Amino acid sequence: MMNDKIKRLSKEICQNGELQDYSIVIEFLIEYIYSKGCRISCNYQTEGSSIEHSMQGEYLTHIRIGMKNRSDKPLTIIWDILHEFGHHLSGKPNATGEKIIREIEAWDIAYKELFNFPVFAEFVKNFQSYKETCLLTYMKNESNLKTSK
Repeated sequence: MMNDKIKRLSKEICQNGELQDYSIVIEFLIEYIYSKGCRISCNYQTEGSSIEHSMQGEYLTHIRIGMKNRSDKPLTIIWDILHEFGHHLSGKPNATGEKIIREIEAWDIAYKELFNFPVFAEFVKNFQSYKETCLLTYMKNESNLKTSK
């Protein structure tokens, strides 16, 4: 049952994200995520990915990968999966933690996890570039929030 679910999700990500060349690795990645007590699904309403933590443990952490307008930059889907999984591995957020610190930590974990899948390691420069772009965007958005208050 679970294996069928993983295969379906892998196929969905590969077809809609132009990642067919990586279908076997993506299947392993999804299986790995499930083995760590985390769910994952696609979200076609947004480009941005997110994670939902259960603060009281009433449900599994759930990664939602933004799939809207992503076929022109397929590797970013993988990087987002690893980043959101980094949030899962870093634990639940606390009320006092700075958001940017959590983002950096999730990207650092994602970088380490990247090397569990050697086929993606050759794209480490692409990963680093995407990470930097995301962090700059996040810092800019946070700065805008502070100035608008």
